[in-house]
Amino acid sequence: MINAKLLITLSLSLWLAPLMADDLSAQFARPPASARPWVYWFWNNGNVTKAGITADLEAMKRAGIGGVIIMDVVERFAPPPGTADFMNPEWQELFQFAVTEAHRLGIEINMTNGPGWCGSSGPWITPEYSMQMLVTTNLICEGPTNLSLVLPKPPTDNRRGQDGFNSTVKYEDFYRDIAVLAIPETANRVVAPDAVLNLTAKLDVDGKLNWEAPAGKWIIQRIGHTTTGSSTRPPVKGGNGLECDKLSREAMDLHFTNMMGKLIASAGPLAGPTLSATHIDSWEVGSQNWTPKFREEFQKRRGYDPVPFLPDVTGGSIPIGDLSVAIAFVGISNRRSLNCSRITMLAGWPNWRMNMDCA
Repeated sequence: MINAKLLITLSLSLWLAPLMADDLSAQFARPPASARPWVYWFWNNGNVTKAGITADLEAMKRAGIGGVIIMDVVERFAPPPGTADFMNPEWQELFQFAVTEAHRLGIEINMTNGPGWCGSSGPWITPEYSMQMLVTTNLICEGPTNLSLVLPKPPTDNRRGQDGFNSTVKYEDFYRDIAVLAIPETANRVVAPDAVLNLTAKLDVDGKLNWEAPAGKWIIQRIGHTTTGSSTRPPVKGGNGLECDKLSREAMDLHFTNMMGKLIASAGPLAGPTLSATHIDSWEVGSQNWTPKFREEFQKRRGYDPVPFLPDVTGGSIPIGDLSVAIAFVGISNRRSLNCSRITMLAGWPNWRMNMDCA
């Protein structure tokens, strides 16, 4: 019985092989849409025209290209500057024309999620919606004493984190307090989490701390957050701006509304079949370790308050808990929560797509 089944299988294989080979040859000569390759399509220096768009897309059609990923970039040795600055009326008209032409030719368009080659930036991103980082100042005091003084505000000049690829974006100074902690100095240089005192309620709106310090030596740490300063890479004319907060749904909503939301709306019924996707390219925007809702999201996911442990993240000289606890907090709980927040942010994209009636 087994031999009979094997014989039938072999016979069918030998009979179908020529047919399958002919079909494969035909598909190789005329690949189905699902097998056609995609290419990057760079719009350089605002030098874009309708004639150029048509010529490019028709050439791609002849070559069997199935789709394009548009990136609006600045290239030092590319064509001379044109007038189609990123997202200005001329640029948006050209983009809509490109979608129409692509539809005529059966080519799909995937638009990069921002100006430049990475990230999600733009001039509509204000400092409070940009990527955030923790900043601190420390003050040493010895009790018992009645402490009443203005705590120095942590530094907010973060251009040290930028490089030659960042744009020169001017933005207003931005800082928000998170907490003021009093950390006791101990003989073994290890502090129990419940020994860290939260003095945030004792800091007034002018940054003045009023506190009856108990006996002992204390490190008073003022912790806040500010923008990382990360911005458009490379500095696209018309698109220069801060990178949006990757952990904030509100920041991503703002970015989506001001860019992809407009392009999807202008594409109308071609959003979906032709303007089929948005593309998030290489991650070259640096890191962030805070977002305004991080504390509540951390408590929801981990079941405890991260604030007493923040000195472990900001590089405090005395570990909270002990060294193993500090390493576990920074390397596991904190980073996992940051990653969960990123996933939550990305999970919002299908909702944006459906809200825009995009297939």
